[in-house]
Amino acid sequence: MDRPSSPPRRKRTSVARTTLLVIVGVALAYAGAALLGDRLRFGGTDDRASSAILEGDPGYRRWISPLWAPSSKTAEVLLFGLQAMIGAGVLGFAIARLRGSSARDARDPRDVDAGE
Repeated sequence: MDRPSSPPRRKRTSVARTTLLVIVGVALAYAGAALLGDRLRFGGTDDRASSAILEGDPGYRRWISPLWAPSSKTAEVLLFGLQAMIGAGVLGFAIARLRGSSARDARDPRDVDAGE
């Protein structure tokens, strides 16, 4: 009876190292948030820019308005997260596509099966 082969030791240590780094990263993020507490302000650059403009020119009026505004701050955050997720997906697809095409180009033409 053949035993199923276990993954190579090198791959297991790589997975363990990656898992450990992710855990340490999450722990550091939570520790930083816990230490800073109320001093953390998650305001966006749009809010800061609007404040700076109004300080410099109190009579400033917008010359364009948004077509639609989210009903709550939660909806705004969720839409921003969705936008980031779509962008990351497009970027990941592009990188995978480029990496795959470079791997295909580097392959020896004599290795191609007759069925392809």
